[in-house]
Amino acid sequence: MNDETKTVNNPERPDEDKYRVGRPTAFTDERKSRILNNILEGAYRTPAAVATGISETTWFRWTQTAKKQEVEFWKAFDALHGEEQDIFSVPENELPPISPYLEFLWQVEQAEAEHEQVLVGIIKTESKLDWKAALEMLTRKQSYRWARETQKHELALGDSGGSGLTVSVNYIAAEKRDDKKYDDESSEPSE
Repeated sequence: MNDETKTVNNPERPDEDKYRVGRPTAFTDERKSRILNNILEGAYRTPAAVATGISETTWFRWTQTAKKQEVEFWKAFDALHGEEQDIFSVPENELPPISPYLEFLWQVEQAEAEHEQVLVGIIKTESKLDWKAALEMLTRKQSYRWARETQKHELALGDSGGSGLTVSVNYIAAEKRDDKKYDDESSEPSE
């Protein structure tokens, strides 16, 4: 079922060409704005939406609709401009149509990125006062250079009586290295 309100001709009311059928849409500008504000404040997507009075099902339907429309948008964009064309170099009037759901998805992604930048700014400010904040950021962003510990993850397969297989995976973090250049894909020095 579509969230959009449908219109039909009303033969009993010739003075009105069309009348609305079904519930009003929950996909309103006010609700979208509240969701975006919740995300900017740090909420995850689903709780940000549910806090505005919609169900998780409605939220997932909106996002699935947007993701399908995004695929269609990029297919149309590539057909018009080629796969190598950068979207930012194309005038807005030459872009394929952008649906309201897709536009909102992109606004959600932008709100998440803006909130992340706020948090990075806080960590950056705090790192001037406390070196541990800077080290924490380095170990998360460039763990192949800065992480110090081995992380062990175990997964037990089989029944609870102990007869089964336990898979243990060790993630060995790299030791601090010298100032050689490293590529982004590996922890090995690039030549």
